[in-house]
Amino acid sequence: MVDPQGFILTWNKGAEKIKGYREAEILGKHISIFYTADDIRTNQPAENLREALAVGSVEREGWRVRKDGSKFWANIVFTAIYNDDGQLQGFAKITRNMTQWKAADERKEQQKTELEQRVIQSTDTIIKNETRYQALVESIDDGIAMFDKNFKPIYRSRSAERISGWSNEEFLSNQLPDLIHPEDKPAAHQIFAGVIDNPGVPAQFTYRVMHKDGAYMWLAGTFTNMLNDEAINAIVCNFRNVTERKIAEQELRRTVRELSDYKYALDQASIVAITDQRGVIKHVNPNFCKISHYTAAELIGQDHRIVNSGYHDKSFIKNIWKTIASGQIWRGELRNKAKDGSIYWVDTTIVPFLDEKGRPYQYLAIRSDITDRKLAEALVKSKNEQIEDILERITDGFMTLDSDLRFTYVNKRLGEMTGHSPGSIIGKYIWDVFPAATTAVREGFARALREQCYLSFEDYYEPLDLWAEDRLYPSEGGVSAFIRDISVRKRAEREIWLLNEGLEQKVAERTLQLEAANKELEAFSYSVSHDLRTPLRAIGGFAMMLKDDHETMSPADRNRVVATISNNASLMGQLIDDLLEFSRLGRKELKFNNVDMQAMVRGCISELTYGVDKIYDFKIRELPACEADCNMIKQVWMNLLANALKYASKIDKPVIEVGATAETNRVTYYIKDNGVGFDMKYADKLFGVFQRLHRKDEFEGTGVGLALVKRVIDRHQGSVWAVAKPGKGAAFYFSLPVTQVSS
Repeated sequence: MVDPQGFILTWNKGAEKIKGYREAEILGKHISIFYTADDIRTNQPAENLREALAVGSVEREGWRVRKDGSKFWANIVFTAIYNDDGQLQGFAKITRNMTQWKAADERKEQQKTELEQRVIQSTDTIIKNETRYQALVESIDDGIAMFDKNFKPIYRSRSAERISGWSNEEFLSNQLPDLIHPEDKPAAHQIFAGVIDNPGVPAQFTYRVMHKDGAYMWLAGTFTNMLNDEAINAIVCNFRNVTERKIAEQELRRTVRELSDYKYALDQASIVAITDQRGVIKHVNPNFCKISHYTAAELIGQDHRIVNSGYHDKSFIKNIWKTIASGQIWRGELRNKAKDGSIYWVDTTIVPFLDEKGRPYQYLAIRSDITDRKLAEALVKSKNEQIEDILERITDGFMTLDSDLRFTYVNKRLGEMTGHSPGSIIGKYIWDVFPAATTAVREGFARALREQCYLSFEDYYEPLDLWAEDRLYPSEGGVSAFIRDISVRKRAEREIWLLNEGLEQKVAERTLQLEAANKELEAFSYSVSHDLRTPLRAIGGFAMMLKDDHETMSPADRNRVVATISNNASLMGQLIDDLLEFSRLGRKELKFNNVDMQAMVRGCISELTYGVDKIYDFKIRELPACEADCNMIKQVWMNLLANALKYASKIDKPVIEVGATAETNRVTYYIKDNGVGFDMKYADKLFGVFQRLHRKDEFEGTGVGLALVKRVIDRHQGSVWAVAKPGKGAAFYFSLPVTQVSS
């Protein structure tokens, strides 16, 4: 292909084979290099282009010159090429080596000349040689036909019959114009008229004629008007079948036009440069000049260092050359510098063109301007870095997940909260990293993605003992989440809740204690008004009796009255002492120590039975030790054991059993006797102050002992109760929490 001025733009292997020039040698040269000196003097190169421009396509034959100076006979077709806007892009130039055909034509022409000479010399001689001449004509590949002045056939060679498929009888019954393709008839009429008007002047014409099978074939013919030659008296046509050549030319023109369209599209959309195998620029398109601010003249002959910005290191450039020199295509992005110093980015594809040995002989670089995109990317990167810097500084954890809930970003704070380094979990599925997440949390993330709605909730992750407030912000590409550690707040809330619960419990306990105190106060009032008043009345009555009757009383009566007064005074003193002890127990601070219950029980029994004549059968089972106030627990054992001794004292064989049973959260101790027992319907009065179930004349006592037992056990967070039957003995139980029991 050549440009509108005749300078060569493209070069194929066929042209190299015919003319001997390599592509690198001939590109940019003028087509006049192939013409003979005579043709150049007559300005044939420019004339050929002018004719092609005028009629669209022109076919010429003539001598052409090879690189080595040798000549060959060429058939040349010039076709004008236009773009979609009707602007001339150049010419497609198709050259065929016709040297052998030219030699054959010359031989035929010589034979024709000899024939004409023989016709002129002697009709007799012609007649004698007619057989030999006809055999010669019939043996050649080209067809020969003779027509009258109306172009009605009068003779055809056998080769003409082979070419057209029509027998001579069939063809002779037609006129040539009737068989010519309708599109070619106007030109045929013009050619035929010229033949008639110019006797002896050959006229070349390429046209389509109908084959016998109905298809049209292309013929290249030469018509010569020899009607004035008395020996011939015909229009002679020498023709050959050039259908294959025309089809090839049409395909070539289509290919050239297509290539031209591609080149036009490429020039419109891309930045294009062509270099030789050394990287020297041979061609640049206008877009290259526009973006680099260099003219084509400034770029041609330079290499691409002219636009090198210095941004890419030597290893990067070396890799480009290594790739394309091995015949592979290189793709990548380049940062270049324009003539005015401005920077531009191009997305680049470099395609090596390979010779027959597979070695690059030139490179085609196709680029597109991505400067705006790179600037936008740099701006986005800067903004992202700012955002990331902010996210790394905030006190909340932050993460982003894709639509499959895989980590795409994790800030440092979230790593600290979870114990995972951010880089180690990027790309992982969130529930693989946190498998113990609750169902509610998993459903929350799924809902946020599914419904594209903001969600906020609190969750507890047990493996890390972490309370977190999760705020989810979904998008089409995934979900972003702020995670705030609220463990301190939740623990404080828990402590406040426990404090409130403890306070409520203490209020309830204090209420119960107050109620118990009120009941004790009522009992105390009763005791003051009843139990303490009784001995006082006795003392007052007997004192009055002694005052009024002492003169008349016998000594024995006076002694009895005085003894009664003394006994009641002692009883009142005991009652007062017991009340004081009971009152002190409510105020005394507990001092917990490890108490050996086994040793304590044996010590209490020794104290209580010292100097007692009655024989008791004691059965002491294994008793676990406990954490308790030693003095108070001893009072419990002393009172309960004293009661057992007292109420079993009237039995012939009194038996007292002491033991314990252990449960999950408490240990229960018991004292059982086989004494007089009591009726359980009065059991609710057992542990009240001054509450007695037996008369004083049956069993002595003040009714304060069991009240003391209950107060001590209550203060140890335990409980006390009794089970009995009249005449069958009684069993008293008290339990202590297991936290106060030591093994």
